[in-house]
Amino acid sequence: MQDIERSCAICYEEFSARRLFTVGACNHSGICSICALRSRHLLHDHSCSFCKQDMEYVVCCFNPQAEFRQFQQRWGDNIGPEFTFDRNSRMFFPKQYYENEICPLKQFVCPESSCKKLFRDANALKRHLTGSHKKVLCDLCVKHKNIFPAEQVV
Repeated sequence: MQDIERSCAICYEEFSARRLFTVGACNHSGICSICALRSRHLLHDHSCSFCKQDMEYVVCCFNPQAEFRQFQQRWGDNIGPEFTFDRNSRMFFPKQYYENEICPLKQFVCPESSCKKLFRDANALKRHLTGSHKKVLCDLCVKHKNIFPAEQVV
C-alpha cells in the first residue's frame, strides 16, 4: 500500500472537496484535480507528472487509494453515471464536482461582486470590464499565463 500524500506535489494545496485525487494508467497519485486539469487542458501535456507515461485518460475521485483499473470496466467517454467526461482534458470528474468546481474555472465571468455577468470569451469580458467598471485585464497575462479565465486578475 502506498503512502497517502496530504497535498498536491505541484501546487502544495491540501487535497479537499475542491482539490480531488487523480489517478491514471501508471497509478501514480499526488497530483490534485486542478493541477492535472491545468496540465492537460491548458498545457496540452497528457503525461504523468512523475513518470512521464502518456495517459489517455485520468480519473478524479475522492478516494486517495483508488486505482486506475477500478474504472476500466466501462471505457470510452463513460465510466458510469456518477462521472462527467471532459473531452478537452480527457478527464473524468464526479458530476457534482465538475459542475461546482471545474465549469466555473473555464467561464469568462465578470469578477466584480455586484456584476457577475457571463461572457463568451476574453475579449468580450475585457470590453465589459473597461466600459462598465473602468478596469482592465492584462493582455499578456490573458494570452500567455497558463491559468483559467476565472483565475485572471483584474
